[in-house]
Amino acid sequence: AATMAVRVERLRGLPAVLHREFYAWVAGMDEALDGEDPQSFADWLRLHEGVPGDETLVFYLPAIAGSPQPGDSQAASSPDGPASSSQHHPHGSLCGTASIVAVDREVHAEPSGWVVGGVNVVRALRGRGLGSAIVAAVLRELQARADAHGAFIAKLISDNPLAVSMYARAGFMPAAELPSDIAPQPTERRRWFRPS
Repeated sequence: AATMAVRVERLRGLPAVLHREFYAWVAGMDEALDGEDPQSFADWLRLHEGVPGDETLVFYLPAIAGSPQPGDSQAASSPDGPASSSQHHPHGSLCGTASIVAVDREVHAEPSGWVVGGVNVVRALRGRGLGSAIVAAVLRELQARADAHGAFIAKLISDNPLAVSMYARAGFMPAAELPSDIAPQPTERRRWFRPS
């Protein structure tokens, strides 16, 4: 299946109106439905905005002339997603986010690697392949970093069965299946890695 096209922006570089829209979406998250406590996730994102090398990527669905954008009738702080940003942003509507960081809570990157964290898709847009598109974009960013600085190992944690399946399709492996020279401790079974 073809990967859906998404536009990638960096949270640090977003215009103020889009930065506010992004955090309004985060504030509207529901821990049971989105897997994130909104305040904790917002605090985590703000922390990583200030860490050199860490990057939060924000994804937009390209606007298609004449077609309604996801969320056009929703308020900006709707839990299903923000109002369409196409009137503010030439690249379309906010559809998700992911971060590349050195430390994600208790998970530390390998010396030549990164931790992928905060992968989220706007609730109203799930089930359309956007998670796979976001992971593919993250892997392109990681490959660019590897091209500039050498090989990498990407880590992430997930116990969401749908997400785990998506990560496996993207080439991530359960920690227990990694070769012994790069495998973590046996207690880290939930951690997924993508060897370079």
